[in-house]
Amino acid sequence: MEKIQLTRQLLDGLYLAVQADGRSLYQLAYAAGLTYPTAWRLIYGDTCTPTFQTVALLANTLGLSLDALVAEVDTEEQRM
Repeated sequence: MEKIQLTRQLLDGLYLAVQADGRSLYQLAYAAGLTYPTAWRLIYGDTCTPTFQTVALLANTLGLSLDALVAEVDTEEQRM
């Protein structure tokens, strides 16, 4: 899998997980130790090169592994 495609899948998975979580993005950012602007850019695609640490912090806050984020996108695509 290409690096760009994997990054896109991780970010798409984060977006879906945040939408399903029920907490506000402010709450998630705070719990992950991120600033709100950093979390917003990550979730809404305003960055194409997020750091691994930032993605992992938010995923961990959501209770997900990076593998689970990719799987979540695959599952969503199968539903469509």
